[in-house]
Amino acid sequence: MSDLTMEGEPHGGVGRAPLDILILLSGVAVGLGTLSVGLSIDSAVTTTVSLQIVIVTLCIVFWRDRRASLPHFFFTLCFALFLTGRQVSSLLGADPAQPGVLETGATDAASLNRAHTALFVALCGLGLGWLAFKPGARPSRRSEPQSKIAFHSVRQSAAALLLISAPAKIYALWLTSRAVQTSGFFDGRLESAGATPLVVRVFEELFTIAVVTYLVARPQLKPALLVCALYVGVGVISLQTLSRAQFTLNVIMVLLYLYMRQVHFSERIFTRRRTITLLALLPIVVSAMNWLATLRGRTEHVSGGLIEPIRDFIYSQGVSIKVILATQAQNPDFGEGKTFSLGPLTESLLNLQSLATGTSPFSGQTAARAYEGHQLSHSISYAIAPYDYLRGVGYGSSFVAELLSDFGLVGVLVGSLIYGLLLSRASSVFARPLLAAVLTLLLLRNAMFVPRASFVFPISELVSPASLLAFVLMGLALLANRSSSRGASRVGGRQQRSRPLARNAIGNSRRAALR
Repeated sequence: MSDLTMEGEPHGGVGRAPLDILILLSGVAVGLGTLSVGLSIDSAVTTTVSLQIVIVTLCIVFWRDRRASLPHFFFTLCFALFLTGRQVSSLLGADPAQPGVLETGATDAASLNRAHTALFVALCGLGLGWLAFKPGARPSRRSEPQSKIAFHSVRQSAAALLLISAPAKIYALWLTSRAVQTSGFFDGRLESAGATPLVVRVFEELFTIAVVTYLVARPQLKPALLVCALYVGVGVISLQTLSRAQFTLNVIMVLLYLYMRQVHFSERIFTRRRTITLLALLPIVVSAMNWLATLRGRTEHVSGGLIEPIRDFIYSQGVSIKVILATQAQNPDFGEGKTFSLGPLTESLLNLQSLATGTSPFSGQTAARAYEGHQLSHSISYAIAPYDYLRGVGYGSSFVAELLSDFGLVGVLVGSLIYGLLLSRASSVFARPLLAAVLTLLLLRNAMFVPRASFVFPISELVSPASLLAFVLMGLALLANRSSSRGASRVGGRQQRSRPLARNAIGNSRRAALR
């Protein structure tokens, strides 16, 4: 199978378009004015509108620059859905049964407005990060010819790993779905975690790494589409566990990969017919998400009308605003001595250190972990509903809540700016060396969940023992390929240099015979 060669450009130009900059600055200025009015009159509705103004502005700008900024576009959509979903659903039609201001659980408009201020700062930081990146400063491609030598062997290794990890992943999902159906969503997940064999857990963790490695190793389009279909199919199977995160992240990663591939290699992937088909599938996806929310007991079944299913879908996804509100309501000593924004990474490293003893200090959902652990998702879920937390219920986290708790509004601005820069760098996956490209696409996939997860969630998901072992083996394989390719090139060079000498010797012998 031949390797793809780069024909397209990873960026739309050498700088941000002046019109895009004007649109961004104008939208932020209008949003800031609206936010100021909402804060002055203590109106949560007005501050919600200000957030939507900035979100729509960012989506317009990122879509116009989608060749380089499609990751920003998806990140902004996830941000809007997870952190402003309940406020928007309330504006579409308030439900008297849902408590709090704009159905968020906030006791007063002032507390919700403080949370909206943090969200506004986060959106501004994302836009500043996008502005600060210079598209003309592309990653070096000097390593591309060297990495092409290893593409074929890496694809073969990734395909072999897929044959093992895909069945393991499907089997683990089947165990979880069976436990959920018999014991309920939260209790069932706790039961399945202990019932899944260790070897299955190890190989299922490698499934996403195997998929990403194969796709990044530049296969032809048809096998790449087959692997993408397998990945989305496993996401569909994960819906049987009543969890939506895997499906959502898998779909977003596939869309990002295919579009970046289309841009870099000038392939016709998103044709008009395929785009219309994807848009036509959206109502089915919304209905499936609502059905899952109903089965989990988070919402009541909604029937009839066009707006109600959409409103119910947006409401069920927007739970992360409660994390920010609950974090603001805690005592000043909450989280003292902890850095929540680094919590998952801290616990992962401590768990790795404890492998020698065979015990994991941070696992499960216990009161000890909520008090002594380093993750906001555990501490705040226990603070909100202790009994439910011990049953397996959780509210997740949000990078905004963590940065706000650790460093205030300045931390929210800086952290969001960092993500704006990183998302810009991640748009050039295929211009990077092979191992760096694999890491970039994995981080890009996990980054989409950061609005309702930890600030370091993309990294913490990759520091498990199985993941680290996979990366070490991949690095060793690439080094071995590079060494063998250098040896082959040296031998070939010697053979080429010896040929002129042999021809000269033959010519001299012939001339001597003629004499």
